[in-house]
Amino acid sequence: KYNEEAYVVEGVPKTVDMVLTGRKSDIYLAKQLGEHEVILDLTDYESSNMSHRVKLTYTKSVSSLSYKLNPSYVNVTIKDKVSSLANVSYELLNQKKLNSKLSVENVELSKYEVVIKGSKEVLDEVASVKALIDLSNSDFKDATTYEIENVPLVAYDSKGKIINEVEIVPGTLNATIKLDTYSVNVPISVKTTGKLVTGKAISKILINNSESYSIEVYGDKDSIGDIKSVPVTVNIAGQGSNDSKSYTVSLSKPQGVKYMSA
Repeated sequence: KYNEEAYVVEGVPKTVDMVLTGRKSDIYLAKQLGEHEVILDLTDYESSNMSHRVKLTYTKSVSSLSYKLNPSYVNVTIKDKVSSLANVSYELLNQKKLNSKLSVENVELSKYEVVIKGSKEVLDEVASVKALIDLSNSDFKDATTYEIENVPLVAYDSKGKIINEVEIVPGTLNATIKLDTYSVNVPISVKTTGKLVTGKAISKILINNSESYSIEVYGDKDSIGDIKSVPVTVNIAGQGSNDSKSYTVSLSKPQGVKYMSA
C-alpha cells in the first residue's frame, strides 16, 4: 500500500512463502477459500535515499490460524516518481509466421508519443519505446488494410533489454497495418560444374521440358526488385556418352525471397 502516483518502490518480492498452523479443518477451509493476501503497508513512509525495513502482514482468511512468512521483513527503497515524454516506434514480431506471399507495406500508429513514469534513474535508462505488432495474427490472410487495437508498448534500454520498472501511459495503442503482395516472374538460370567427356558439348538445356521456364518469386518490394533469375547448379562431370541426362534439383530461395511458385 503506497501512493502509486507519487512514489516508486524498489525491493518488493513478487511472492513470499507462508506456513499456516492450526486445526486441520481450519487449514482445509483456508485452502478452499484461497484468499491469501500479504500486505506491505508503506502509507507512513516517504521517499528517501535510505532503505526501509518493513514488516509484511497476512490478511487471514480464517482468523483462528497462525502464520509465518518468509521473508517476514523486506528492505525497500522509496523514490519519487517522475515522468517524461518518449517517442514511439514499432517492431514487427513473428514475421516468419506471416503468409509468405504477403509483405508489410505500411504501418501507422494512433500515437507516436507517450508518457513514461518511474524513478529518475530508471527513466534515464530508457532508450526506446516500441509498439509490438504480432504478424502471427490469424486475421492477416489477405493483401488489405487491418485495424489493430490494444497493441502493447514496451520500453527498452540501449542494449535492447526490456525495462519492466517503467510505467507507460497509455499502456497500449491502436495501429493500422497495410499488407500487400509483391512478386516478379524470373527465369531459372542453369550453371554447370565439371567437364563433359572429350569431344562433347551441351547443345540444349530443357527445364521441365521447356527451353524457357520461369517462376514467380514473392517478397518485400525492395528485396525482390533486383532479382533477375533463380540459379541452379548441376554437375556434368563425365557426361556425354548418352544423348541426354536428366537431373532432379532443389531450388534455393535467393536472399529476400519469402515464397517461390516452384
